[in-house]
Amino acid sequence: MQNEPKYIPNDYPGMIMTAREQTEVLANYLGPAFREAKLKTKILVFDHNWDLIQYPLEVLSDAKAASFAAGTATHCYGGNVTAQNELHERFPDKDIWMTECSGGDWQTGKILPQQVRLVIGATRNWAKSVVLWNLALDQEHKPFLGGCTTCRGIITVNHAAQPSKIEPTVDYTALAHASKFVVPGAQRIESNTFGEGSLEDVAFRNPTKAITYSDLIPISDSAPMPITFGAKRRWRMDLDRSDRHPSTEALRRGARGFVRKRDRCCC
Repeated sequence: MQNEPKYIPNDYPGMIMTAREQTEVLANYLGPAFREAKLKTKILVFDHNWDLIQYPLEVLSDAKAASFAAGTATHCYGGNVTAQNELHERFPDKDIWMTECSGGDWQTGKILPQQVRLVIGATRNWAKSVVLWNLALDQEHKPFLGGCTTCRGIITVNHAAQPSKIEPTVDYTALAHASKFVVPGAQRIESNTFGEGSLEDVAFRNPTKAITYSDLIPISDSAPMPITFGAKRRWRMDLDRSDRHPSTEALRRGARGFVRKRDRCCC
């Protein structure tokens, strides 16, 4: 409904909209207008940071307003992704979309694991989407229309090169680890994880029944990683020092069972 309703920007359009005001607008104006026009467009409340999660809890606690809302949109710029769990527990019939998270020049160290961790964390905590911001910027982070001056696009349109080049960034690579294998209609399935500094993972079942598994594994030496699905199916993936980067493991069912595919990149 309103981008970052708890923030007043200095150099681009925006405004404060309290949870009470958003509830009133949704319940008595926007929602009924959508219904009268027979619009199927989903209405998402909130669209702000995890540390302000009380806001959507208040809006969705109003039964009339909630009847018009498909769910909640979240941003990553404050708090922890686990706040999405509270939303899901309180309102399991309302979906969650992580709609904005920007990377930029302020990030240091190995950035790819940071971005892959966001994809894993958001989807393990009930998000139906992971949107990195912006889609495309040039080599000087432009066009600049207010807000962040050092944000990174998913692709860079490099006008300094002749001819201009389209250069995928680390964000493109992080998203590709999921989007190459997780197709529309996929459902996340349960998998064990051990948190940052150890094995982190998320698993999905595609509509074709294919199982897709994405992991982030910090290792310092050669190490085997067994993967078990169900009671009888087991795979072993051997990692060495060259594998200390995020990997995507897709297990696809065929006539003779599962066939393993691997997609790997480096930082």
